[in-house]
Parts: sequence; structure tokens; C-alpha cells
Amino acid sequence: MAPVKEVALALLVWSATVLANDMPSHLQVDGGTAYRIGDGPIGTKALEVVLAEAEATAPESAQVAALLTFLGDRHRTESRYEEAALLYQRALAIFQKSMGASHPNVATVSLNLGATYQARRQPNDATPHYERALAILEQQMSPDHALVTTTVDSLAALYRQQGRTGDLERLYQRSLVIADKALHAGHPRVLALLYRLVMMYQVEGRFAVAARYGQRILAAVEQVRGPMHFSTALALSNLAGTYHAQARYGDAERLYKRALAILDRLNPDESALTRVLNGMISLYEAQGRQVEAEALADRLLALRNPGVRRLGYGPVVIPQHAGLASSPIRVR
Repeated sequence: MAPVKEVALALLVWSATVLANDMPSHLQVDGGTAYRIGDGPIGTKALEVVLAEAEATAPESAQVAALLTFLGDRHRTESRYEEAALLYQRALAIFQKSMGASHPNVATVSLNLGATYQARRQPNDATPHYERALAILEQQMSPDHALVTTTVDSLAALYRQQGRTGDLERLYQRSLVIADKALHAGHPRVLALLYRLVMMYQVEGRFAVAARYGQRILAAVEQVRGPMHFSTALALSNLAGTYHAQARYGDAERLYKRALAILDRLNPDESALTRVLNGMISLYEAQGRQVEAEALADRLLALRNPGVRRLGYGPVVIPQHAGLASSPIRVR
């Protein structure tokens, strides 16, 4: 391993050349060996030495901000959150001044600072840093980029935690508008945002709005996957559940039957079929159609326990085996 002073010099030279865009993660020293910043051989002590050298020369430089960030990463991995937050705050101020408020490094440090506050269970402090990072990332990256999607999801979790339902809705709606402009209607990211909106509106009891987005999901999935695809069956089932909540029983039944026909043809795993059957049973029970509900309950029971049949709406009879008498077992 290279001595600390040698590593410090290498870091100083190296850090002056790697800040054009994204934050770097590796450096080459000691004959070509790759060391990860803030981890392994180049740890806290080496970074502190380098930082002191850099601050003595140019305390407001981007190189100093990079080293502050790396040292903050090190402290954060050691759960030294208060120290990490202070380092990130210093780095953020320098990057904003030296590189501009919309530079990717500002987004990177903002995300790290937000994550630090989350780890300290300070959602109110974490939120503005995620918001700043997302505003930068949305301008410079595709809406399906992993960093954009994870930032949206992290910010959504913070809004839910704080009960900020209006901000949550605006976040998903804005993300959807951006995704619609850049991606096709059946793109996984577009569908994921639509599903999140459907779930949010269902939780809020806004079923009419949820149904509109559910209809859009169904149309996109059918167009991309085809009318007899497994994903189409799931979209049908989800929309049927929303119709059920609106007491649109006829529409719900029609979609459930389509979903069931697809699944019967595809012979998928038990969980998808169970979901549709349970939905239909609940739908029929809500309308007082007990005979039809019981028939589906029989099918559901047989799916889970081959050879077992129901007696009426309560007891279940297990077929007789040699030396054993049948006895009713109640499952409801």
C-alpha cells in the first residue's frame, strides 16, 4: 500500500482532473492498483491529510468540495451522520459557487445529504435536498434513468411519511408528464408511475380518478403486450377492483371474466389466479349472488387443496382414504 503522503499527492493531482461531470469513485495509485475513495486502503486518515493540503492551497476549489464529499461518504458509512452532514454542507456550498447550482455534482451531494438526514430520522430536513437533486436530474437525465427513478421514489416516501399528499400527487403527476414526453405509452417507467397514481388515488378513496389511470394502463398494456398476455390480465383485474369500489358491478364483472379467461388459457402461477378469483367472489358477495360466489370459492379451494370439496358455504369434506372416515373441516 502506498504511504499516506504519497496517496495524498496522488489524490491532489488526480482530483484536479476528474470533476468535469459526475462524482468519481475510483483512483489509480501504487502502480495501477484501483482503490475506492473513502473505502479500503484509502480511508479516513488519508482523506483528511489530502483535504488539509487542498484547503491550504485553494479552500474554495472544486477539488476541496470533492474531498469533502468523499470524507462525508466515509463518515456516513460509519454512521457518523452529524459529521457527514457538516462535510456535505460545506461541499454543497462550494460546488454551487464554483460549478453552478445545476451541476450534477450538486445533485450528487444533495442526495447524499438527504440520505444522511433520512438516516438520522429527520424527514423535514431531508426533503429539500431530494427536491433540489431531482430538479437537476430531471433536466439532465432520461426519466427512466435509475438515479431519477430512485430519487422520485425516495422523495415520494418522504412525502407519505410527512402526510404531504398534495405534494405526493404533484410529484407523480410532474414525473408522468416528463416521462410521457420522453418515452412511449407502454414504457415500464410510464406504467410504473401510472400504477403509483392509481394506488395513491385508491388509498384516498378517489376511485373515479383511479379508474381513469387504470383505463390508460390497460390500453397501453394491451397495445404493447397483446390482449391475451399475463400483464393484460393483471391490468384487467386491477381496473375491475377499482370499478368494484365504485359499485360499477357490471363493468367489474366483465373485466374479471376477461382476466380469468386469459389466466385459464395461460395456466400461470397460483397467486394471479387466486387474486382474480378472490376479487370475483367479493364482487358477487357484494351483490348477494351467493350461488356464484360459492362456485368460485369451490374452485379456489380446489386450486389450493386438490381433491378437497366444499359442502355448502361452510364445511369442507376431504375425500376418504383407506381406513379413514371423512369428516367436515370448516375453513371460513
